[in-house]
Amino acid sequence: MNVRIADPAFIFLTSGKIKSHFYVSVVSNEPNFIEFFTSMKTFDKELSPNPSTIQLFAIHNEKNLTLKFVTQRGLFINIVSLYGSSKLILENEPNDSYNLRGRDDQLSLAIPYYEGSTPTLLIENLNYKEQSEDDYYSEDENENEKPGFAFYIEYYLRSFKLISMK
Repeated sequence: MNVRIADPAFIFLTSGKIKSHFYVSVVSNEPNFIEFFTSMKTFDKELSPNPSTIQLFAIHNEKNLTLKFVTQRGLFINIVSLYGSSKLILENEPNDSYNLRGRDDQLSLAIPYYEGSTPTLLIENLNYKEQSEDDYYSEDENENEKPGFAFYIEYYLRSFKLISMK
């Protein structure tokens, strides 16, 4: 399969067969930095990302996804939207919400550690819609496979020490 895209910031591919493979070749006329991230479709509603590595997530036919950061330290989180839009809420700050609207929209959060709790980010898929039985038998199978919201995230543990600038 040859795919030629004028704006290759995000390519969404599906493979229907478990034992199938695909080959990706990137040719650029510019000295670009090229990153390749893969993700497998899961049906989990709660996940724990790894620290200091970029991870790709997609919310398919679900309304919400919960990210639990298993740590007893503060965090610095970077989130970049690849597809769709979402509403994000920190569990310990339910009155504040943040929105990501479309590709390349991004958000950086500095989250303090709250004694006795795990930092948790609630992500609402704003493209979610209840599917009828007709949607499951749509002629356009690719439309059913697209995520409602796709994004990548990386986070870093914050230091316990605060540096004084004197």
